[in-house]
Amino acid sequence: NIVSRLNGGKDTLFCYTKLSKPIYVHRKDKRFLRAEVLIDTLEITSYDVAEVYVLNKATKITSEIRRQVLPNQKLIFESSLPIQALDSSKVKFVYSDSLDVLSYQLSVLDEFHFMVSTKLMPKKAYRLDFFPGVVNSAFQLIESDSTVFKWNVLEEKDLGEIKIKLTLTSSNQLVQLTNGKGEILHTVTPKAGETISFSNLKPASLSMRLIEDENQDKYWTTGNYDLMRQPEKVLKFPQKLEVRANWSQEFIWED
Repeated sequence: NIVSRLNGGKDTLFCYTKLSKPIYVHRKDKRFLRAEVLIDTLEITSYDVAEVYVLNKATKITSEIRRQVLPNQKLIFESSLPIQALDSSKVKFVYSDSLDVLSYQLSVLDEFHFMVSTKLMPKKAYRLDFFPGVVNSAFQLIESDSTVFKWNVLEEKDLGEIKIKLTLTSSNQLVQLTNGKGEILHTVTPKAGETISFSNLKPASLSMRLIEDENQDKYWTTGNYDLMRQPEKVLKFPQKLEVRANWSQEFIWED
């Protein structure tokens, strides 16, 4: 009856429970955390700090989908509470300029994520409505509100391509393409001397970094004082990558 997950930074554990009896969390320093609220989130960080947060008891649905999406983009959504089942009768998927209902498939990816699968058409505008009850969760106490997502699909001529030829000799390389906010757009694990292609990119000024992924977990791993471990080394590409619409550019990254 307890569901847990690690956050993106891998240093926080969230636990969800509907138990009315006390919850005990055992830490390595032998201390215990006790919670007696009907629905709680237990947040345990890597710095031996434990706090209790009362959840918003209605499910919230969020997504990284923005106003413009790529033709091959996956439509992935996140539920704020663990998913038991999805109700497709609580979904309305249409073109924004018509009432024609579009075909799609609804599938659960994991306890917190689900996907809407469909064929997106370039230059089309879409509207996706999630009505109350689309996510069935044992941890939800009150009905959620409706959630609406709207987006346009870009054409290939609106997008650009960047190719990077690596001459670096680092082992276990992890190359990440990031936007101006530092958000990771793409992650690849190439070999030295390989040419990487990033296609279907929206025009923007991007950055690239290479991580020496020593533990091969496909993430940048911080240092650990207790283990006397240094953070994984990060190399930054020395220039900005300017993506242009309907244009392919090639760069060389040397030692």
